[in-house]
Amino acid sequence: MHKLKIGVLGSTKGTDLQAIIDAIERLELNAEIVLVASDKENAFILERAKKHGIETMHIDYRAHPQREKAEEKIIERLKAIERRGRYKGKY
Repeated sequence: MHKLKIGVLGSTKGTDLQAIIDAIERLELNAEIVLVASDKENAFILERAKKHGIETMHIDYRAHPQREKAEEKIIERLKAIERRGRYKGKY
């Protein structure tokens, strides 16, 4: 069975991200986290992801006139990861 590919959006400490990582490590979740994105450049969730070798992305909503345009950047990154066909992290 194929692993579920997950993109995580967060803006704080990443407690839920850690719970997902833990479930993957315990083999309770057949998934792979391919991207963690945050609207806060210094959010700890990004550091937590980097510690686990997961690709990260900061998205600044203020730089985009419409929220949908900012979210398109996240979708573009996810599609690029999918095209690469290999993922940076082990989670």
